[in-house]
Amino acid sequence: MNTPFDFTIGTISVDREESLELFRDSFVKNTSNSYNIETVLVSNTEPHMKRREWLGSFSNGSRTHLMNAIPESCSANWHKIMQAASNEWVIILNDDIEFVKDWDLQFMQLVYEKDFGCFGLCSPNSFSGFAISKTFYAEHGPFRKDYVTGGHEDEDFTLCVAKNKGLHTFAEVREKAIYFLWTEEERRLFIHRPVMSYRSKSWVRQNRNKPIFDRFWKTVPGPTPETYQGKCGKHYLYVGLE
Repeated sequence: MNTPFDFTIGTISVDREESLELFRDSFVKNTSNSYNIETVLVSNTEPHMKRREWLGSFSNGSRTHLMNAIPESCSANWHKIMQAASNEWVIILNDDIEFVKDWDLQFMQLVYEKDFGCFGLCSPNSFSGFAISKTFYAEHGPFRKDYVTGGHEDEDFTLCVAKNKGLHTFAEVREKAIYFLWTEEERRLFIHRPVMSYRSKSWVRQNRNKPIFDRFWKTVPGPTPETYQGKCGKHYLYVGLE
């Protein structure tokens, strides 16, 4: 095993108590305590006092609590976590993630084994959990804050990375830019425990972001030298303003 390094883990509170308890309890139980892990929580809903108590129960490293006066989008909150993080590597997770034993050691090994600056850690929605280096984020970010809620912001970022690197198919993105963990064997770091009642509402939120996504990316037949393929397999032409 290579030398351990410090990293930041961040999540966004959306008032799901059961999920937050699973997140915290599995983190405390299954995280190695041999080095520092910084924790960043964004409170996107009330009550903030309970969030502070939740964050204070973490046993590893420093803890930062960011509070929104009004709810903000996933991409805006992801950006806040990146700005608050003091370490080079940042893992951003949904609050409905369960940590497996020694997940942190496995994550570090993954970073050492794969020469990537960004990892999609959860399937099928890989950006339910992802890890990104600040170097990669400086090159390809920030996450577009135009979005008003959750949905399409992960596809937008993937397409921006493809455009920046001149990668026109999603297979190229997976091979050269973002390492997505897709198989059951690969998805060994976390268990996604989605709250079904919450997920049923997510499509409404995603639909609110669709017109914003369409301002930047036009769905077209492809592939062509001018198109970029997204995670869903569709091909897009970039039509947004630089």
